[in-house]
Amino acid sequence: MPLTHSTVVYDVHDFKVYPLTSDTGASPAYGAAVDVPGIAEASMDPNFLTAELKGDARIIAKKGRVDKMTVSATYGKVSLDVLAAILGGTVTDTGVTNSRWRLLGDNSLPYFKAAFKIEDVETGLGDLHVTLFKCQLTGGTLISGQTDEFGQPTLELEAIPLDSNDVMVDVEFKDVVTALPA
Repeated sequence: MPLTHSTVVYDVHDFKVYPLTSDTGASPAYGAAVDVPGIAEASMDPNFLTAELKGDARIIAKKGRVDKMTVSATYGKVSLDVLAAILGGTVTDTGVTNSRWRLLGDNSLPYFKAAFKIEDVETGLGDLHVTLFKCQLTGGTLISGQTDEFGQPTLELEAIPLDSNDVMVDVEFKDVVTALPA
């Protein structure tokens, strides 16, 4: 018997980004997973593209489709590796005294895969995984600070279909709790 097709969700447990290295041929290729540390919130919203055909003083037909997904996330720690995965640039370590992320002014935003999971679901399910296969950063507050408060970075991204196989998003219920791919 297949798993249920509905569940409650409570608490996001993990969020990772994976640099997209190739989107040609039969399937895409990705770099190693980069953990988004201290994930506190993740949400996904469809973006609709719609049109109306009007005539005879009324709407004759409507057409629409989901052309992209918008994702927002709030997390707990600034990560140089996350910045490099979602914005490009380079991370360098100079011995044990300095680590630096550097972004040049002529960079082009990279594509990446984003995945998050929710473990607190209904009894009988393990967890819920959401995977967005081709994303690009569109906004967020990547570093923030204020008196007597923790700074929590945010990111906003849009997912579009892959060139290689036209897949945009998977939402998958798992029968046991499983880790996001490394």
